[in-house]
Amino acid sequence: MLGTGSMDHTCKLWDVELGKEVTTLKGHTGEIVSLHFNAEGYKVLTGSFDNTAKIWDTRTGECIHTLAEHKGEISSTQFEFTGDYCATASIDKTAKLWDLGSGKCVETFRGHLDEVLDLSFNSTGTKLVTASADSTGRIYNVLSGACNAILTGHDGEVSKASFNPQGSKVITSGADSTARIWSAENGDEL
Repeated sequence: MLGTGSMDHTCKLWDVELGKEVTTLKGHTGEIVSLHFNAEGYKVLTGSFDNTAKIWDTRTGECIHTLAEHKGEISSTQFEFTGDYCATASIDKTAKLWDLGSGKCVETFRGHLDEVLDLSFNSTGTKLVTASADSTGRIYNVLSGACNAILTGHDGEVSKASFNPQGSKVITSGADSTARIWSAENGDEL
């Protein structure tokens, strides 16, 4: 299955082998700019310029939860790989951690001085890295909500951030046309 988000406020799910639309997910009131499937593929998380994210059941097309605590447009979404949580990033300068069972926000990650543009969990779901228009990335402890490291060195916005598969390093890319590698433990540039 493949998903597409659109300026028409919908997400379409596609059968890749048949090349046919399976369903259209309707409910957002703004452009969908982010979507992410859970590891099993039976849920999709959409993020929209309507300031909300939605968790959908891909088998039924039903909205399971609407995540609606951000004060600005959603820029990035991701399921945590163990399946208990998801995260959203927003132009409101925050990222949020959500409980998949209840749909409730369980943590708000603060500290960025500008839009949060991207986020990513490590493979164990214990750390979250964010990328921001404030020229930094941040590594947060998911369990405590604490910021473990601030990744400084880019000249201009940081648009993407991700952990390596082992979770020991973070890579960021920025408007300064560089990609940088950092220690996930202490935030030192490598």
